[in-house]
Amino acid sequence: MPSRKKVKGKGKGKRKKEIRQLTNATPAEIIRGIHDGQPAAILALMQHWVEASQRGEDDFVERLDRAGMTGAMLKILQRCDESLALVFGSEHPNYALTLMPCSCLNMMLEGATKSHNKEEACRQIASGISPVIKCMVQDRRVFFQSTEAWFRSMNAFIVLIRTILREHPETVLAMEQDGLLAFLGQAICWSQCRQDIIEGFHGSNEAVPHDVIISTADWICTSLNVKSHYKGIPLPRACELLKFIGAVAMAKDRELPAIVGMIRCCRDMFKDHATSTVQTRNMLVDVILSLLTGGCIDEAVMKELAQLHVTCPEFVARCAARILYLSDS
Repeated sequence: MPSRKKVKGKGKGKRKKEIRQLTNATPAEIIRGIHDGQPAAILALMQHWVEASQRGEDDFVERLDRAGMTGAMLKILQRCDESLALVFGSEHPNYALTLMPCSCLNMMLEGATKSHNKEEACRQIASGISPVIKCMVQDRRVFFQSTEAWFRSMNAFIVLIRTILREHPETVLAMEQDGLLAFLGQAICWSQCRQDIIEGFHGSNEAVPHDVIISTADWICTSLNVKSHYKGIPLPRACELLKFIGAVAMAKDRELPAIVGMIRCCRDMFKDHATSTVQTRNMLVDVILSLLTGGCIDEAVMKELAQLHVTCPEFVARCAARILYLSDS
């Protein structure tokens, strides 16, 4: 019986052989290898992608798209409960492995946005993204059984979700069932109550994707307040969806609703006059106003707003006007 060392070495040798065979492979052959479960095919795709970008081969993405790249990337990402080593191969350094899920998300997003049929590509992603959403929104914070991969993939994940929702807004119903809306509500509040998550991003040398999270929530909330964006969703159901974002607890161990954490975030942003902060703050104000419209109003919200009437008078006035309008209607 061969030793474990020999078996492991044989496995690496086989992988190198597969990589060599795929070096000059066509996009269709690479995609077929991914569907066959070959980790070497994933690496070959990434290498081809980088080289094509460096050479300025704009048609490379189109060729991959026509070969079925969206479905292949989905097949990889749907294995997010498995380990990085099992899906992408154990011969890579850990740091490189933790970046691969993010690369897959980015490639799938770019492929979909540059697709000859963008609408269909986004629909395909929307119909198969559920396992990824469920994995990313869990509080255990692991992606492909890796905490670092979770932190490094978060920005790409949120951008992908925002793109899908803009193309197919009706998918918000399925995404709500996967826990996305409550996750977004809590994620906006990370700076107020989840220092462990903030430190996790910094420890992974990643910026907290606060702007992207708020932008995505803003798009969802604004759309839910304009019924034409979500055809077929009656107003009571739209308000219920808004409450999934604003009425969820800020964190597991907190009783205050997420909208209170958002108001506190807004308070902190009013102290920063940087242009980027002002833009993000304006989106957050819109989110808060939308959530108030959806019925996310309680004693804690009123108390929080009352504390800001001196430092943020215009913001409080807008919130008060929205609350008074709702009480009269």
